[in-house]
Amino acid sequence: MRDRSVVSPRQLSRVTLLESLASSLEDRIVAGEFPVGTRLPSEEALAGDFGVSRPIVREALSKLRERGYVHTVNGSGTYVRAPDAGDLAETIMRHLHLASAQVTVDQLYETRSMIEVTAARLAAVRADAADREAMAGRLRDMQRDRGDQAAYTAADVGFHLAVARAAKNPFFPTLLEPLASVLIHGVVGGGEAREAAEVGILAHTAVLARIEQGDPEGAGRAMERHLRESRRAFPDRLLGRARPLPGPS
Repeated sequence: MRDRSVVSPRQLSRVTLLESLASSLEDRIVAGEFPVGTRLPSEEALAGDFGVSRPIVREALSKLRERGYVHTVNGSGTYVRAPDAGDLAETIMRHLHLASAQVTVDQLYETRSMIEVTAARLAAVRADAADREAMAGRLRDMQRDRGDQAAYTAADVGFHLAVARAAKNPFFPTLLEPLASVLIHGVVGGGEAREAAEVGILAHTAVLARIEQGDPEGAGRAMERHLRESRRAFPDRLLGRARPLPGPS
C-alpha cells in the first residue's frame, strides 16, 4: 500500500507552481501593475504568460480570492480589489482554528487590552461628532437588545470597534476586527451574555462618558475595568474547545 504521507515530486512541483503563480500575481497587484478595479487577463492568457496549465491558474486565483485581492464576476472575469479588515479577520480566524490548542481566553484579553485601552485614551482626544454618535448608537442598540443575546453581542462588539475607529489610527480597528469574530463565537450560545447585559451596559456607558468628557486617562481606566469584568464573564473556551486557565486565579 502506498504511503500517503509521502509527497511525490509531481505533487511538489504542482504546489510550487501554484504558490509561485499566486505570489507573482499578488506582487504585480501590490506593485500597481493591475490597479484596483481592473480586470485580470483571462485564465488562458495567464496560463500562456506563465507557462502553466489553466487548472493551476484557476487555483492560484482562488488563493488570491481567499486573500482578498480579487473577486470574480460570473460571465465577466476576475477583477482586482483592495483587501479590507474583513479579509484579515478571515485569515486570522483560519490560523486560530489551526492553532486552537495553543490559544487561550487570557491571551485574547491580553491582546484586547493592548489595543482597546490605548484606543479609548486616544478616542477621548480625537473623536469627532460622528464618532461620538456612532458609539452612542451602538450603546443604544445594546440597551434595546439586552434581551436578545445575539443582537446584544453584535452591538457590544460594534461599540468597541467604534471606539477603535474613533482613535483615528487605522491599525486599531484592523487588529481588533479579527478578535470580534472570536468574541461573538465565544459569547453567543452561552448564558453569560444575558446575565452580564446590565453590567456591560453600565461599563460601556462609563467608557463613553469619559470619551465625551475628553478625559483620556479616565477613558483608559474605564475600558481597562470593563475588560476585567468582561473576562470574568467570558466562558473559558475559544473556538468551541475548553480552555484551562494558566496558574491560580
